Amino acid sequence: MKRGLILFICIFALPAIGQGSEKSKQILIPQIDGQWWQVAGNPMDHKYATERAEPVDFAVWQAADGTWQLWSCIRNTTAGGENGKTR
Repeated sequence: MKRGLILFICIFALPAIGQGSEKSKQILIPQIDGQWWQVAGNPMDHKYATERAEPVDFAVWQAADGTWQLWSCIRNTTAGGENGKTR
């Protein structure tokens, strides 16, 4: 009896569980919602600004509260010390 139940589960139940719904097989494609907007520029209104500064290394992620966060590193500032060296 026990073997029969295990055989039934292996033959019928496990394949059905693995199928999932058709929705899970959809490939999601990001869509632009609205007009493009500038993410970062060359901010010159802080004490570490230089003419050579440039925004680089962007990241976007969704926070635990559901809001979207945007981050950028600014290269060639004086924040890292002499000549803006950070490494």
